[in-house]
Amino acid sequence: MKGILGTLTNITQHKQAEERQRDLEAQLQEAHKMESLGVLAAGVAHNVNNVLAIIMGTASLGEQVATEPSDQEAYQRITQACLRGRDVVRSMLHFAQPSLLVQAPFELHALIMEVRILLENSTRNAIKVSESFAREPLWINGDPGSINHALLNLCLNALGAMPGGGNAHPPDRHPGVQPSGSFR
Repeated sequence: MKGILGTLTNITQHKQAEERQRDLEAQLQEAHKMESLGVLAAGVAHNVNNVLAIIMGTASLGEQVATEPSDQEAYQRITQACLRGRDVVRSMLHFAQPSLLVQAPFELHALIMEVRILLENSTRNAIKVSESFAREPLWINGDPGSINHALLNLCLNALGAMPGGGNAHPPDRHPGVQPSGSFR
């Protein structure tokens, strides 16, 4: 009598475990990439901050010794540009190290004005950002860098939707908030 002897083994669970292992390894590799990118962004932000500090110091000294109003105004514009650059650097640091987020009260209209200037300058005025602020200041509690980043992303997304340029109108108040801060 001749016969065949065989066994069948279901390896489905083994294959699924291998697949999960590959997925976890890919996630770990991606996390390492993001960590490296964060370290790089922090290093770049630190170096740019140092350069901005030197430029701001020089502009401040120049403004103090300048005798012509137009020269003083030029030094003030340099200082303002450095302050906007500092905010960009701060955004990079928030990306690199989210634990640095700071909750503080700030006036939203001023932040929208900063985003408007940065956006118009960075898009070579292809986009115009209009504001229609309420009379009263709009104070909110949050992280100004994160809100700045979110507003800038919203406007840049709007730019992507307007390849030929256009107008963006960021909201400056919640329709359900009364001036006293109570909700309707």
